[in-house]
Amino acid sequence: MTGIDIGTSSIKAVGFKPTGDKIFDHREDISLHIHENNPEYVEQDPHEIFQKFLRIIRNVMLSCKGEDIVIGLSSTSPSVVAISSDGEPLSRIITWLDRRAENECRKIIDKLGMWEIYSRTGLRPDSIFTAPKIMWMKEHTPDIFRKADYFVQVKDYLFFKLTREPVTDYSHASETLLFDIHRKKYYHDMIEVLELDEDNFFTPVKSEFTTNIRSDMLEKINVDKSDVYITLGGVDSACAALGIGAISSGFIADITGTSMCLDATSGKPILDKEMRFETYMHVLPESYIMEASLPTAGKALSTILNLTNYHSYPDERFLDKPSGLIFLPFLSGTRSPDWEPGLRGLVYGLSLASSRERLVRSVYEGVAFWERSIIDGFKDLGITVEEVRCGGGGASKYWLQVKADITGIPHILMREKDASAFGAALIAGKGTGIYPSYEKIAKEVIAVEEAVKPREIHRETYDSMYEKFLRLWSLVREL
Repeated sequence: MTGIDIGTSSIKAVGFKPTGDKIFDHREDISLHIHENNPEYVEQDPHEIFQKFLRIIRNVMLSCKGEDIVIGLSSTSPSVVAISSDGEPLSRIITWLDRRAENECRKIIDKLGMWEIYSRTGLRPDSIFTAPKIMWMKEHTPDIFRKADYFVQVKDYLFFKLTREPVTDYSHASETLLFDIHRKKYYHDMIEVLELDEDNFFTPVKSEFTTNIRSDMLEKINVDKSDVYITLGGVDSACAALGIGAISSGFIADITGTSMCLDATSGKPILDKEMRFETYMHVLPESYIMEASLPTAGKALSTILNLTNYHSYPDERFLDKPSGLIFLPFLSGTRSPDWEPGLRGLVYGLSLASSRERLVRSVYEGVAFWERSIIDGFKDLGITVEEVRCGGGGASKYWLQVKADITGIPHILMREKDASAFGAALIAGKGTGIYPSYEKIAKEVIAVEEAVKPREIHRETYDSMYEKFLRLWSLVREL
């Protein structure tokens, strides 16, 4: 079985045995187009992504000769692309990073009300979500808006191209501002504001929905294979929460890549009166995710590495001493908990003794301070956090040790680091009968590599730095 994760900068396919052991991986880089004169415009080319997606599937097939092929999908969210009834894209993909629809978001809030939208959708109205992006299309590219038969997310566009099944999974549907998470149906009032109807959106189904890749698509892929099963899957962070086994109380998932998500699984929607956190539907049946998100975590680190021309990641040598710098990792605004897209980053404490190494370490610490603030917010809502299970590209032992020291909570390094792809593969395994239940998957397939426990050596220093972090965050918010 294989999980394919459609990310911000790459598409990655990872093959697994039913035991959870990795047997192959393939990667295709994809372009991110940032408008030269307006960095709020962040797009991807759907034709490029589709061609590289087909290339990835071809490589999967070549790696699985003589074996049944079962593929599950995971992808970033929320995004939007306008397509025709036969699946041809009419626009570029407007990615989750895109912030062009700020004015449209305010118009939607004026029409429906902030709390009304949040209480129905579980999402705080923000330009990151699909609904404001569609309104932007209606107002700025009316020809494309009128011609479009569907407005879909990137994973569902690819699934439709391969299968002609006009479906989306519940996790993706509920990360759009277009879905009522209580009734598990589209949010009619929001769709009416956009002057559309439900026929302009794919039908929500379970993440386990599985079908065959069409024969004409297999001919395009040019591999001699008649039956290839593909499972719809879900939002990358929800797939990752499954992939690292953070699906019961006491565990939260830390998925650190370009961005960072902290996810808690619940059997019912959790609404926060302060609207700090998102709640949307899980890839697990009858379950929900409460999520906090930081837009730039790994991206903040790579930016500082590039700016300082420092090409080595810190190792054990740098664990012995806090940086002495306070880094606010808000290079592209904030989502949780304050939802300030205009907020920007800060480095406080630079002196003649500062070095590249300390500056790089401060990024690790800054992200960890943000995590501590989120865990404090989760606790306010009655969510117990006994351990943090970690996946994604940021699941290095070094970073986990910094996070454990700052939060005072054990961080668990999982055997499988490609958590989103692994979760997508597990959903495909459940959808095709390889596994009888998710409980069995959690007990027998998902494995821990190492528990990284907090150390007391820097507790007093980090407590003091955390208080400064919160004060500086408040000051920058005022600016």
